[in-house]
Amino acid sequence: MPLLVRQAGPAVAARTGVVAKRTTLGYTALDEPKSDATTFWNQLTAAPATLSAGTAKVWLNAKVHATLDQSVPQIGAPARGRRD
Repeated sequence: MPLLVRQAGPAVAARTGVVAKRTTLGYTALDEPKSDATTFWNQLTAAPATLSAGTAKVWLNAKVHATLDQSVPQIGAPARGRRD
């Protein structure tokens, strides 16, 4: 499972699936095997519904593909390569 963790604490830093760390932004991206998801979550949580010290949020890190077919006309931007 691709995850994005904000203000990753020691439980995240110790994982082997860390893909990228953006320390200036406070985010860590990692790939966690589904088979280890329960163990990983238990390491992150000290009590029910409470993240351990140093970890603020956890998201699924979905791959996004931007399409500009609607947003470009909405803001009145010129078509690619067009010069007026």
